[in-house]
Amino acid sequence: MKYRSLMQIFKGTACTTCLASSMLVSSGAQAWSLEEAAEPYRGTEINVICEGYPPCYALRDVSPEFTERTGIKVNFEFGDLLAIAQRMLAEQLTGSEYFDGMQVLSYHLGLFGEQGFYTPLQKFMDDPKLRDPNFKVEDFVPALFQQSSVYNGTQVALPFQYLATFGVIRKDIVADPDERKAFKAKYGRELPEPGLIMEIESYDQWRDLAEFFTRKKGETLAGKVLENDVYGTSAPFKRHLTVFWMYWATLVANGGEIFDVNGNVATDKGTAAADSLQWLLDMREYAPPSYREYTWDEQYRDFCAGLIFMTTFWPDAVYYLEDSNECVSAGNIGYFVLPNTHRSMPFVYSWVIPPTAKNPEGSYLLMQWALSRDIQEKATPMGWIATTRADVISMDWSGHPQIHGDMAIKRVIADNDWVYDLPHHPALIAAQDIMMDELSAAGADKIDASTAIKNMADRTRKAVGQ
Repeated sequence: MKYRSLMQIFKGTACTTCLASSMLVSSGAQAWSLEEAAEPYRGTEINVICEGYPPCYALRDVSPEFTERTGIKVNFEFGDLLAIAQRMLAEQLTGSEYFDGMQVLSYHLGLFGEQGFYTPLQKFMDDPKLRDPNFKVEDFVPALFQQSSVYNGTQVALPFQYLATFGVIRKDIVADPDERKAFKAKYGRELPEPGLIMEIESYDQWRDLAEFFTRKKGETLAGKVLENDVYGTSAPFKRHLTVFWMYWATLVANGGEIFDVNGNVATDKGTAAADSLQWLLDMREYAPPSYREYTWDEQYRDFCAGLIFMTTFWPDAVYYLEDSNECVSAGNIGYFVLPNTHRSMPFVYSWVIPPTAKNPEGSYLLMQWALSRDIQEKATPMGWIATTRADVISMDWSGHPQIHGDMAIKRVIADNDWVYDLPHHPALIAAQDIMMDELSAAGADKIDASTAIKNMADRTRKAVGQ
């Protein structure tokens, strides 16, 4: 494949009002310092809530440097992604507790924006005492900045992280000459060429690969007798964010949407939604049989142990898959964009300063500092591999095996304009719960794919009054 320059893709306007403010750099801008900006808040604290996964851990691990420079202590609370999402929403509705910084799923940003559950970031971006003149939103990928930070033309957040959606495959198994010969004999075509970046062109091809590489204990795989069953893919169907994310990623790659650009429910428009769900249901035949209780935790565990051949994944978990101290997959992973349209659902996260924050200025200073190029370069190898900065994504990460493949596949997605442009909708959080219901019911064979899609569309329309 031939790819355009990353920086060519990243040209453009991210947010008119935000970019305008980023140019407000005075002639004395060089005199600005973090220490001076933080002086009024020295001795205070910031309470942060975020997912207990590598990006947030990396922020925690670099934050002592921020504290040393500013005198502002940063307290972290970690939790399961869905649990903290529900908790943050409840906190805004009840005012029962407070956080100064919250990691919010960007597809929840519409609800936060619509309900006013944020402090407008322009308040800080336009304040020369707080705004570092070197902090420019032009440095972020425009599409990702829009999705993570802007709602209805207002900057309501800062970009926290970008989880590209892509596939992972055991390239070492694909490279085995006997497996290649046997696959061609059975299917009449070659296995994909092994490499860091691999090509899977269609979901039919994925099905063939999953079928071929599903093996029973005692059979041979890549010249080794198996001590356990090996599965061609995974098919999580527990009522959990995993099934929703897996389905949404497949839906987007097949050209479908939940809401269209006009805010209309689109899950029952065309065949993409039903085709995507039926494919995932069919994959149960080649997946671990515990799929009804399967989430990304089990998916990580089984791929790490060498029990899954290929599946959909996200950067923060891949960071662990490439840990040579823990996983047989480390160094053996090929990365691929999802088939068909190759559009990648970007699960972007936002840094929201809620109106209930007791130290909003300190929270802004923390994230402005953390999102600088210097800190992102330092934090990325520590696990903050989900950066939204174009200059950091485009760096050469070949010397960092735990993040090299992830950063490389993100460059491919960006270079080819395959980042899906998610329309913000306040009801996406409601659609998430509806779809988890219907998807898990289909996975348990309580309803078929067409019924699940009809139920999704009908229930979502009712929720939004369409």
